[in-house]
Amino acid sequence: MALTLVVAGYTDHGGKSALVGALGLAGPDAADLVAADRRPLRVIDPAGPDELLDVLLAAGPLGVDAHLLVAPADEEISAQTREQAALLRAFGIDSGLAVVTRAEVADPAGVLREIGRLVPSTQAHAVTLETGDGVDALRSGLAGLLAGLPARLPHPAARFAGEGPPPETRVIDAALDFGPDREREPEHGARVVVALGGVLVPARLHRLGGRFWQVRLDRPLRAAPGDRLVVRRADPPATLGGGVVLDPAASRHPTSNEVIVRLTRISRGQPPLPPDPRRPARR
Repeated sequence: MALTLVVAGYTDHGGKSALVGALGLAGPDAADLVAADRRPLRVIDPAGPDELLDVLLAAGPLGVDAHLLVAPADEEISAQTREQAALLRAFGIDSGLAVVTRAEVADPAGVLREIGRLVPSTQAHAVTLETGDGVDALRSGLAGLLAGLPARLPHPAARFAGEGPPPETRVIDAALDFGPDREREPEHGARVVVALGGVLVPARLHRLGGRFWQVRLDRPLRAAPGDRLVVRRADPPATLGGGVVLDPAASRHPTSNEVIVRLTRISRGQPPLPPDPRRPARR
C-alpha cells in the first residue's frame, strides 16, 4: 500500500516547492525514501488551507500518513500555516516533521519552537536551501519517519460501527481536540460548521466535559463510530479543531458522570456499561 505525504505550510519564497525539489520528492527519487519497505510514496503539495482541506476530505480518515509543515525563519508563522496545522491536527495526522527554511537569513530558533508547538511531538529541522545545509539531515529524518510508520488504523470506536452504510443522524457525541492549550476551543452552544464524510453541515456545539462534546446538526448526515470530523468557524472561515465520532445516534442530553464514563469507554473501544438496575429509569 502506498504512503501519502502532505507538504503544508508557507508557499512563497524559500517555501514548499523549493523544499520538495531539494528533497527529491517531485521525481523518481522519492521512492528512495521508502525503499526499505518497498512502499511507493505519493506526495501532495496543496497550495493553501482550502486545497489542503479538499485533499484531506477526499483522502478520508486513513488516507494521509504523514506531513511536512514548512515555515521560513525570517517571518512570523503565517495565518495560512497555522490554519493548515490546525487541519492536520483535526484529521489526526500526528506523524510528520516541522521544517524551517531560510536559516541563512535569520536565526531559526524562535520559529522552530513555535512551529514545534503547532505540531507537537514532531522533529524540527532548519535548512538552507541555497547551500543545502541541513537538507541531508532532513532527508534522513524523513526517510526514518516514513520507514517507521505503522499502518493507519481505524479509531477504537470504529469497532461499534454496524454493517453497511451508516444511518443518518442529527445528534452526535464526539471527542474533540481544539489544539495545544485548547486555544481554539469554542464556547458552549457555539455555532459552527462541521465537515464529516466530505459534507459540510452547520451545527451547534454543546460541552459535555473534558474532550467530550455533543454536536447538534442543522440537517441530517451519515456518521458511524470512529469517523473523523472537523469543526470550523463559518465567518471568517477557520478550523477550530476536530475529532472522532463516538455515538452517532445520541439523544439530546446534558452531561453527567454516566455520560462521561460511557464516552470514555467507547473512545477506548470498550462497550458501554449496562444500566445499573438499582437506578430508576429516566422518564
